Parts: sequence; C-alpha cells; structure tokens
Amino acid sequence: MERLRWLPRDPPKTRIDVNTAASLLDYWRDGQHVDHREVVEGEADKPTPQLQAPIVRLVAKPTWTVPKGIGATELAKKSPSWLQDNGFVLKGDQYVQQSGPKNSLGLVKFDMDDKEAIYLHDTPAKALFGMDDRHRSHGCVRVQNAIQFATAMAQQEGVLDQFQQAMQGGGGSDQTNDQNSTPGNQETFIKLPNPIPVRLLYHTAFWDGQNVQFRQDVYGWDDNVAKALGLEPGPPQKIEQPESSDEIAP
Repeated sequence: MERLRWLPRDPPKTRIDVNTAASLLDYWRDGQHVDHREVVEGEADKPTPQLQAPIVRLVAKPTWTVPKGIGATELAKKSPSWLQDNGFVLKGDQYVQQSGPKNSLGLVKFDMDDKEAIYLHDTPAKALFGMDDRHRSHGCVRVQNAIQFATAMAQQEGVLDQFQQAMQGGGGSDQTNDQNSTPGNQETFIKLPNPIPVRLLYHTAFWDGQNVQFRQDVYGWDDNVAKALGLEPGPPQKIEQPESSDEIAP
C-alpha cells in the first residue's frame, strides 16, 4: 500500500504497467484495459529497477550489443564455434549478437527512453513463461507473445504496414545496414507517433480485479520500505541499480 501511495492518482489513460514482483503486464488504452500477459524480469541479484519511461519505437529483428561485463564473464568463455552458431561477432572490444531467431532479444524490441537502458522485448526462451518463478533475466523485461503484442501496438499507432514490412524482411522506417546480417534479418526501427508510458512497478501485494494477491519479496525491497516507515529496526539500505544490460537466452 505504501508503494501505491507513491503513484499519481490519475495515471495516463494509455499506459503499460509491469508488476515485476508478480511477473505480469497490463496494457491500458484510452482508459480501457486491453491486454494482460506474463513477463520475465530480473533475477534476485539483478533486479529490474522501478522506473517510468515511454516506449518510443519498435525494433524489428533487433541486434544486441552485449554489455562489457556480460561479455567478459559469460561470452569470453565460449568457443569460437558456439559464438558463430549463435550469431555473436566482436566489434572492437564488445560483442554484438546479430538479428535472427537465436538473438537473445527475440524478434522484436520495445525501445524505451530511459537512462537505465531498460526495455521490453521478445525472447527465444519461450518455456520460461510457463514457470511459476519468472525472475530469470539480467534486468530487462521479456514479454510473452511479444510479436503479437507489438503488432497490436503498431496497428493502434497507425504504423502496422511499416512494422509488418520490417518483420517480413522488407525494411521499414529506419533500417540498419550491417554487413554481418543475412538477407531478411536486418534490424529496423519503427518510431511510434505517440510514445506509450511504461511503469515498472514492484507490488508484492496487489488487487487483480477480484482479490488481493500476494507475491514473494524476491528483491528484498519490502524490508527496506518497512525500515523507512519505522516498522522494522535499522536504517534502510541504499539500493544499487544493476548495470544497464540484458540477458543471454539459456
């Protein structure tokens, strides 16, 4: 309830709310609830931050520039053949995963304008959506049936033709020319005429429309709130945000 008190009483009529404690996404359009789906978000030691930022564009067949920390700890140990099979190339001192079905971001990315470099995206690891505990990423948010979700958003925003053309390999509003990409697997950006606000929330207790639901405090943030309110002994601890990153699909 304390976290609810922090939120504006009159939120945007069109918005996406992601409850990272419950691994759920809800989409509101012109004041109407139009979509509900499961998500995968940051692991306990790589929490998805609480923030508010808009989706400004869709990215069809995205590439992934791997954060240097992940490259050093995870990719540097892989064999050259594994890197090649999974589409990783080294550009300077940083790995980049090329567009395609094995890309860790899947086939669509929802670019958000935020300083944490957090965003929503597809994933090739579809089985994770069937798990009870979906805190499995390095910080960004994987969306169930993301292509379907992006298609509906593109239609609502009047850019469906551009998005479908980009997904079919015909380019779009802003196409990346990459000599390493294969035909039909080129990253394309489709700007949304109206940015869509996203709220990444962390509510371990919430109303689902019929009942009050409770979820485990995976990130351990409830104790911090309790201490700040004087309900638990000891001072609240500063929360360190994770490195701006995303995940390598298992």
